[in-house]
Amino acid sequence: QIKKTVLIKRRQAREAARTGKTALTKQQTTNIRKLLKSKNAKNIKRAVGLLQSTDATTDDWSQSFSSTVISQLVNTWDCDVWNAIAAGLHPFSGLLKEFMGLAVERYLKLSAAKQDSFIRLILSNCEPPLSSVIGAILSKHEGSLDLSGLSELSDAAAESLSKHKGYLN
Repeated sequence: QIKKTVLIKRRQAREAARTGKTALTKQQTTNIRKLLKSKNAKNIKRAVGLLQSTDATTDDWSQSFSSTVISQLVNTWDCDVWNAIAAGLHPFSGLLKEFMGLAVERYLKLSAAKQDSFIRLILSNCEPPLSSVIGAILSKHEGSLDLSGLSELSDAAAESLSKHKGYLN
């Protein structure tokens, strides 16, 4: 019931933000959606590049990155996919916030061991646009965080890690 209410609220927020202006043709939108649904990092980057190169409107981005598409891409747990999404959605705070919220929600459902494993993986592959998403995840992480095996961090990853309030191993 709560899940359905959250989905309805997200949908209502998207509807309220729509301007009715689009720059993409129906065929372009279809092609971009196919690239996004592949869940492949190269295709995600290609889709983001196409949206950026066509001067797509906020509505075009919202239609391409629907709640369902964002949810499916979060579920890949693929750092390259997440980096591509964060880079593309960075100018669109509402979409980035939705991506961030789903990432945090899904992360918190993982076992402690899987959480640590994913954080090590994502910190070692973090690009600057993704740092805000990782920061949001780490700000909600409770308890210690096992970073054994992580030998170096980018500046963006270190900034994200600073959001964690617990003990680091």
